[in-house]
Amino acid sequence: MTVEKINTTFFTNMMISARIATLFMVIGILFSTALLSIGEFIILVTWILLLVSGHNIKEQLTISLSLPMVKVGLVLLSFIFLHISTSTNVVATSSSQFLHYRELLLLPLLLFILNSHNWKKIIYYSFLAGMTLVLVHSYLQFFSLVPNSPSLDEPNTSTIGRIAGAIMLAFTCYAFLEEALRNKSSYLFWVWLILFFAGSFALLFFYNGRTGALIYFAILFTWGFRFLGKKGIVIAMVLASLISTVLYHTSPSVKSRIDQTHRQLHSLLHIETSPTDPTRVGLYSRTVSMMKKHSMARTILGGGGGSFRSESKQHQFIMTNPHNEYLLAFFENGVIGLLLLLAFFILTWRQSKDIDEHEKWLLRALVITFGIGCLFNSLLLDNREAHFYVLLLATLIPPIKKLNSN
Repeated sequence: MTVEKINTTFFTNMMISARIATLFMVIGILFSTALLSIGEFIILVTWILLLVSGHNIKEQLTISLSLPMVKVGLVLLSFIFLHISTSTNVVATSSSQFLHYRELLLLPLLLFILNSHNWKKIIYYSFLAGMTLVLVHSYLQFFSLVPNSPSLDEPNTSTIGRIAGAIMLAFTCYAFLEEALRNKSSYLFWVWLILFFAGSFALLFFYNGRTGALIYFAILFTWGFRFLGKKGIVIAMVLASLISTVLYHTSPSVKSRIDQTHRQLHSLLHIETSPTDPTRVGLYSRTVSMMKKHSMARTILGGGGGSFRSESKQHQFIMTNPHNEYLLAFFENGVIGLLLLLAFFILTWRQSKDIDEHEKWLLRALVITFGIGCLFNSLLLDNREAHFYVLLLATLIPPIKKLNSN
């Protein structure tokens, strides 16, 4: 066996291992974060082995690094890393915060590993199959056929919980609609449509995540605009109003969440928050009050990873993060970090322009999902949600160039 053939076999085996590891990540996102970590570790080790093997890996990896959004994401990650040495915080704290953003490095690796039409389809439909199993489990919990969640706040939410589950389910409902459209001349149309209605009911009645519901309605507007333009948005607004009214009057938990949201908005508009207000409004107002005391240099460059937590302690606020990725980026990485984060999302949206119609709107729905989610949660800090985003992002972007092995 020639050296070239040995290298080719080694490369093929390593790529297969890494691609199987991405399946572990899909399972991990939905069922076990331990598998998520294992899959991520295998991908990293595989990449390192390929890098030192000398099998033309550098040139091929450059393909994944060529996308503008990837470049911006890596610049943001590098900027966060630089704060480790310049921040006044403990190095361990800054390093820990930096590791929370490792998915920005994982993205180009996934694009490299999944640079194959077949494997992208495998990962995408594995995710939809996994979400279908989550839905079935949720309904079994609802009908008391299987044990329910130990958390009283998250009944009938299977293994993914109320907040993360609602966010991922909102995107999944849109994906079910896209699959129904893709198979409109087949019996599968009815299968996907039934899954859409089952997912919508579970999202709105079981999961009760306000962020997920907001994303669901925003994606509904997107669906209407895609097919009917401005008329579609009007129709979507009417449907959203009807669904919201029915929800408010039929679901006590939804009614409670909507009333709570109304009170929080009233407090925000009338500046009635207190230093101990535990709601989102309280978190945002305290964050803004701390930022007003920052110097110009600090506002532009930020205070580094972990600075939010340490500074909130100094002000006797008990906060780990502001539950808003944009505010957190602004606080810890300054104007520069905030602009890089916004550019990361904007360039991803622009990337969708050159994609086939179905994939284009799936990718846009994913950006809407995460972009809105970051308004009310620090999603890049959250292990499950951040991996969900980068994995689906790498899956929905078409292969950039054929690799030696598929």
